[in-house]
Amino acid sequence: MTHLVARMRPYERTIFGEMSALATRLGAVNLGQGFPDTGGPDEVRRAAERAIAEGHGDQYPPAHGNPVLRAAVSEHQRRFYGIDVDPDCWPEGDPDPGELRDERYTAILNGEDP
Repeated sequence: MTHLVARMRPYERTIFGEMSALATRLGAVNLGQGFPDTGGPDEVRRAAERAIAEGHGDQYPPAHGNPVLRAAVSEHQRRFYGIDVDPDCWPEGDPDPGELRDERYTAILNGEDP
């Protein structure tokens, strides 16, 4: 059972899912999505373990983005483009940009929904 509104059901599967299924069916290597065949470099794994142990989180970033990243993007805009941007208002730095939220709402809401 799908939870998508009828008009969006033809688009329920993503290209990533389609290509992964095709690669699996054909026994092919899927270069479009990046399924690693190793755990990655030891130094990267150790850095991730350290970050988690030091309390830097092992979950998605905050809903409005990581404050350090927002400040860095704001500083970049000022330094390279002369644009003063309040990092607490913009950029969002969100892992789920507004366009994706809009598409998600379009997919699940009917026109008559409040």
